Amino acid sequence: VEHALCPLDSRTSLRENLRHVSEYRYTDADGRSQSARVVVHCPGGLSPGDEFYLWGLLALTFAQPVPRIEFQATPHFCLRKLGLISPDSKGGKSYRLFREALRRLSATRYQNERFYDPIRQEYRAVSFGFFSYSLPLDLDSPRAWRIVWDPLFFEYCSAAASQLSFDLETYRRLDHASRRLFLLLSKVFWRRPLSP
Repeated sequence: VEHALCPLDSRTSLRENLRHVSEYRYTDADGRSQSARVVVHCPGGLSPGDEFYLWGLLALTFAQPVPRIEFQATPHFCLRKLGLISPDSKGGKSYRLFREALRRLSATRYQNERFYDPIRQEYRAVSFGFFSYSLPLDLDSPRAWRIVWDPLFFEYCSAAASQLSFDLETYRRLDHASRRLFLLLSKVFWRRPLSP
Protein backbone atom coordinates (compact mmCIF):
# COMPACT_ATOMS: atom_id res chain seq x y z
CA VAL A 1 0.00 0.00 0.00
CA GLU A 2 2.94 2.33 -0.52
CA HIS A 3 1.50 3.27 -3.92
CA ALA A 4 -1.36 2.66 -6.34
CA LEU A 5 -1.43 -0.38 -8.63
CA CYS A 6 -2.99 1.59 -11.49
CA PRO A 7 -4.36 5.04 -12.37
CA LEU A 8 -7.70 6.05 -10.81
CA ASP A 9 -9.24 6.85 -14.19
CA SER A 10 -10.65 3.58 -15.62
CA ARG A 11 -10.51 5.02 -19.14
CA THR A 12 -6.72 5.04 -18.74
CA SER A 13 -6.23 1.98 -16.53
CA LEU A 14 -8.46 -0.53 -18.33
CA ARG A 15 -6.53 -0.41 -21.59
CA GLU A 16 -4.60 -3.45 -22.81
CA ASN A 17 -0.89 -3.70 -21.93
CA LEU A 18 -1.00 -1.04 -19.24
CA ARG A 19 2.40 -0.25 -17.73
CA HIS A 20 1.97 1.73 -14.52
CA VAL A 21 5.12 3.34 -13.09
CA SER A 22 5.16 4.71 -9.58
CA GLU A 23 7.72 6.03 -7.11
CA TYR A 24 7.54 6.49 -3.38
CA ARG A 25 9.86 7.66 -0.62
CA TYR A 26 10.83 5.81 2.53
CA THR A 27 13.38 6.07 5.32
CA ASP A 28 16.02 3.36 5.53
CA ALA A 29 17.42 1.77 8.73
CA ASP A 30 20.03 4.55 8.99
CA GLY A 31 17.35 7.26 8.84
CA ARG A 32 18.25 8.35 5.30
CA SER A 33 15.50 9.27 2.86
CA GLN A 34 15.36 6.88 -0.11
CA SER A 35 13.10 6.43 -3.12
CA ALA A 36 11.80 3.26 -4.73
CA ARG A 37 10.60 2.76 -8.29
CA VAL A 38 7.78 0.35 -9.05
CA VAL A 39 6.47 -0.95 -12.37
CA VAL A 40 3.15 -2.76 -12.52
CA HIS A 41 2.59 -4.62 -15.81
CA CYS A 42 -1.08 -5.21 -16.58
CA PRO A 43 -1.59 -7.05 -19.90
CA GLY A 44 -5.39 -6.91 -19.53
CA GLY A 45 -5.42 -3.47 -17.92
CA LEU A 46 -6.52 -2.99 -14.32
CA SER A 47 -9.42 -1.20 -12.69
CA PRO A 48 -9.04 0.73 -9.42
CA GLY A 49 -11.99 -1.41 -8.24
CA ASP A 50 -9.94 -4.58 -8.79
CA GLU A 51 -7.94 -3.74 -5.66
CA PHE A 52 -11.04 -4.50 -3.59
CA TYR A 53 -11.13 -8.06 -4.94
CA LEU A 54 -7.40 -8.51 -4.32
CA TRP A 55 -7.55 -7.34 -0.70
CA GLY A 56 -10.86 -9.16 -0.19
CA LEU A 57 -9.51 -12.49 -1.43
CA LEU A 58 -6.46 -12.06 0.80
CA ALA A 59 -8.76 -11.37 3.75
CA LEU A 60 -10.81 -14.50 3.02
CA THR A 61 -7.64 -16.57 2.64
CA PHE A 62 -6.19 -15.36 5.95
CA ALA A 63 -9.55 -15.80 7.72
CA GLN A 64 -9.15 -19.57 7.28
CA PRO A 65 -8.10 -21.52 10.41
CA VAL A 66 -4.85 -22.39 8.61
CA PRO A 67 -4.20 -20.01 5.69
CA ARG A 68 -2.80 -21.87 2.70
CA ILE A 69 -1.40 -20.82 -0.65
CA GLU A 70 -4.49 -22.34 -2.30
CA PHE A 71 -7.94 -20.88 -1.64
CA GLN A 72 -11.13 -22.50 -2.94
CA ALA A 73 -14.63 -21.07 -2.65
CA THR A 74 -17.71 -20.40 -4.71
CA PRO A 75 -18.09 -16.88 -6.10
CA HIS A 76 -21.31 -16.59 -4.08
CA PHE A 77 -19.43 -17.27 -0.82
CA CYS A 78 -16.70 -14.73 -1.69
CA LEU A 79 -19.05 -11.98 -2.82
CA ARG A 80 -21.39 -12.51 0.14
CA LYS A 81 -18.49 -12.39 2.63
CA LEU A 82 -17.20 -9.23 0.97
CA GLY A 83 -20.64 -7.63 1.26
CA LEU A 84 -21.14 -7.30 -2.49
CA ILE A 85 -24.29 -9.42 -2.74
CA SER A 86 -27.09 -10.44 -0.40
CA PRO A 87 -27.44 -14.07 0.79
CA ASP A 88 -30.38 -14.70 -1.57
CA SER A 89 -28.73 -13.09 -4.64
CA LYS A 90 -28.26 -15.10 -7.83
CA GLY A 91 -25.00 -13.26 -8.64
CA GLY A 92 -25.42 -12.45 -12.32
CA LYS A 93 -23.57 -9.20 -13.04
CA SER A 94 -21.62 -9.45 -9.76
CA TYR A 95 -20.21 -12.84 -10.79
CA ARG A 96 -19.21 -11.46 -14.19
CA LEU A 97 -17.45 -8.43 -12.67
CA PHE A 98 -15.65 -10.70 -10.19
CA ARG A 99 -14.52 -13.03 -12.99
CA GLU A 100 -13.25 -10.08 -15.08
CA ALA A 101 -11.31 -8.67 -12.10
CA LEU A 102 -9.71 -12.08 -11.48
CA ARG A 103 -8.65 -12.28 -15.13
CA ARG A 104 -6.97 -8.87 -14.96
CA LEU A 105 -5.35 -9.41 -11.55
CA SER A 106 -3.98 -12.84 -12.44
CA ALA A 107 -2.12 -11.42 -15.44
CA THR A 108 -0.60 -8.53 -13.47
CA ARG A 109 3.13 -8.54 -12.59
CA TYR A 110 4.58 -6.34 -9.87
CA GLN A 111 8.23 -5.21 -9.91
CA ASN A 112 9.80 -3.09 -7.19
CA GLU A 113 13.49 -2.18 -7.06
CA ARG A 114 13.43 -1.56 -3.27
CA PHE A 115 10.68 -3.64 -1.72
CA TYR A 116 10.85 -4.12 2.05
CA ASP A 117 11.03 -7.85 2.75
CA PRO A 118 9.43 -8.35 6.20
CA ILE A 119 10.98 -11.82 6.56
CA ARG A 120 14.59 -10.91 5.80
CA GLN A 121 14.09 -7.39 7.18
CA GLU A 122 15.87 -5.70 4.30
CA TYR A 123 15.06 -3.92 1.05
CA ARG A 124 15.27 -6.17 -2.00
CA ALA A 125 14.54 -6.11 -5.73
CA VAL A 126 11.39 -8.19 -6.30
CA SER A 127 9.10 -9.34 -9.07
CA PHE A 128 5.93 -11.36 -8.53
CA GLY A 129 2.38 -11.90 -9.70
CA PHE A 130 -0.62 -12.07 -7.39
CA PHE A 131 -2.29 -15.39 -8.17
CA SER A 132 -3.36 -17.96 -10.75
CA TYR A 133 -6.89 -19.31 -11.01
CA SER A 134 -9.03 -22.16 -12.30
CA LEU A 135 -12.73 -21.39 -12.81
CA PRO A 136 -15.59 -23.51 -14.19
CA LEU A 137 -16.62 -22.51 -17.72
CA ASP A 138 -20.32 -22.90 -16.87
CA LEU A 139 -21.33 -19.59 -15.28
CA ASP A 140 -24.08 -21.38 -13.30
CA SER A 141 -21.74 -24.06 -11.94
CA PRO A 142 -21.99 -24.60 -8.17
CA ARG A 143 -18.37 -25.78 -8.08
CA ALA A 144 -15.67 -23.85 -6.23
CA TRP A 145 -13.36 -21.37 -7.90
CA ARG A 146 -9.70 -22.14 -7.26
CA ILE A 147 -7.19 -19.38 -6.48
CA VAL A 148 -3.50 -20.24 -6.09
CA TRP A 149 -1.45 -17.39 -4.69
CA ASP A 150 2.00 -16.55 -6.07
CA PRO A 151 4.42 -18.11 -3.51
CA LEU A 152 6.53 -14.97 -3.04
CA PHE A 153 3.50 -12.69 -2.69
CA PHE A 154 1.85 -15.13 -0.27
CA GLU A 155 5.04 -15.32 1.81
CA TYR A 156 5.16 -11.52 2.15
CA CYS A 157 1.46 -11.32 2.99
CA SER A 158 1.78 -14.09 5.58
CA ALA A 159 4.66 -12.29 7.28
CA ALA A 160 2.78 -8.98 7.32
CA ALA A 161 -0.74 -10.34 7.95
CA SER A 162 -1.31 -8.47 11.22
CA GLN A 163 -0.21 -5.21 9.57
CA LEU A 164 -2.57 -5.74 6.62
CA SER A 165 -5.76 -5.63 8.67
CA PHE A 166 -8.19 -2.75 8.20
CA ASP A 167 -11.91 -2.10 8.54
CA LEU A 168 -13.40 -3.68 5.41
CA GLU A 169 -16.85 -2.18 6.05
CA THR A 170 -15.41 1.36 6.03
CA TYR A 171 -13.23 0.57 3.01
CA ARG A 172 -16.20 -0.80 1.04
CA ARG A 173 -18.20 2.44 1.55
CA LEU A 174 -15.45 4.68 0.13
CA ASP A 175 -14.79 5.70 -3.47
CA HIS A 176 -11.60 4.40 -5.14
CA ALA A 177 -9.38 7.39 -4.28
CA SER A 178 -10.55 7.45 -0.66
CA ARG A 179 -9.93 3.70 -0.36
CA ARG A 180 -6.30 4.22 -1.30
CA LEU A 181 -5.90 7.04 1.20
CA PHE A 182 -7.64 4.93 3.87
CA LEU A 183 -5.18 2.05 3.34
CA LEU A 184 -2.18 4.37 3.43
CA LEU A 185 -3.39 6.02 6.64
CA SER A 186 -4.18 2.61 8.17
CA LYS A 187 -0.59 1.57 7.45
CA VAL A 188 0.93 4.82 8.79
CA PHE A 189 -1.11 4.87 11.99
CA TRP A 190 -0.55 1.14 12.59
CA ARG A 191 3.16 1.98 12.98
CA ARG A 192 3.00 5.25 14.91
CA PRO A 193 0.53 7.58 16.66
CA LEU A 194 1.36 10.57 14.43
CA SER A 195 1.76 10.89 10.68
CA PRO A 196 5.22 11.98 9.49
